[in-house]
Amino acid sequence: MIISFQLEDIKEKKIKALLHLYNNRKLKDKDIPYLHGFLSFIKNIEPEYFNKLKSKYNEKLFHQLAKESYILSKKEKEKEMITHEKL
Repeated sequence: MIISFQLEDIKEKKIKALLHLYNNRKLKDKDIPYLHGFLSFIKNIEPEYFNKLKSKYNEKLFHQLAKESYILSKKEKEKEMITHEKL
């Protein structure tokens, strides 16, 4: 029981750290889709915690993150398609 609480604390610290980096434009592009996916997971599993994060960091940041994640993922898929076409 104690171990699960420690793991949850680690996850909370990690998500807050990633959001802080993203908010300050210091998160690497490759980590943006990861953060977006992690937040989507939290939204489905722990909606109360997700809403707490959204109110702390503001909804506009979350919309920007989703938009940027989509753009980066699309670019990555296009690169993969080009690579496969060359083979």
